[in-house]
Amino acid sequence: MKYCVSAGDPCPWKFFLVYICGFLFPLVLVSPETAAQEIAPQISYQGRILNAAGQPLAGPVDIEIGIYQSDTDPSPGYRELHSAVPLENGIYSILIGRGTPLDGTLNADLFTG
Repeated sequence: MKYCVSAGDPCPWKFFLVYICGFLFPLVLVSPETAAQEIAPQISYQGRILNAAGQPLAGPVDIEIGIYQSDTDPSPGYRELHSAVPLENGIYSILIGRGTPLDGTLNADLFTG
């Protein structure tokens, strides 16, 4: 049996050891439940804001987003504020979940109603 002694000797077990320690072992330490809890939910949302005459608004603008659990709810289950959102020809793009939370918690329960 040949063991790796010098830098010139091929050592397939070193690759295996690096693979196990550097890739697989950290995956064992982080369970799927832990990883899912650490990732904040985000929803990409785009829209266009027009004035009463149908002309696109110039930005920046503040946008308040509310998510309702059903169409009969009187108030949103989650609200957040996006400040100074830039507009291009009235078009904006935000990530819901990255704004300033105002009420409620953004989670999957909002989408099961």
